[in-house]
Amino acid sequence: MQERIIEIIEYIVAEISKPSEVQSPDFKSLSQILLEKGYTEKEIRKAIQWVKAHYPAGDVRRSAVPGTVKRAYRFLTREERKIFTPEAYGYLLQLQMLGILTPLHVEEVLEQSFLVGMGEVDFPLVRRIVAQVLMGKDAQDLKTDAVIFPGNDRVN
Repeated sequence: MQERIIEIIEYIVAEISKPSEVQSPDFKSLSQILLEKGYTEKEIRKAIQWVKAHYPAGDVRRSAVPGTVKRAYRFLTREERKIFTPEAYGYLLQLQMLGILTPLHVEEVLEQSFLVGMGEVDFPLVRRIVAQVLMGKDAQDLKTDAVIFPGNDRVN
């Protein structure tokens, strides 16, 4: 579900980035389009909440347009790039350009990627890591949202 929410966030920010005479984004029409694409109301609501929380109230459109707000970008070193496929690295760059990922987020993605230690990090894996970083979840297990408490053999 987290990955689908990130997809929605990407879509919303990309739509906001398009030049328009309208000053504020029309979340109702965007929601309708996303519903038609097969996303649930809950997913759309969470994504819109995330966008509103992470972009200043009056600056949603301005913040999302590349070049209008000065921001730092975290580019990977040659050694760091070796663990990412070109698609995965391009995805990280794209999210930074849209303003969805900050350099600190990229550091967290890098750290989680190194912890996975499975060789090359491909696009689906980096999407899962990004989703967990952005949604504030600990990346204890990248395959499930299940939590195992020490001393308890139940999965919650």
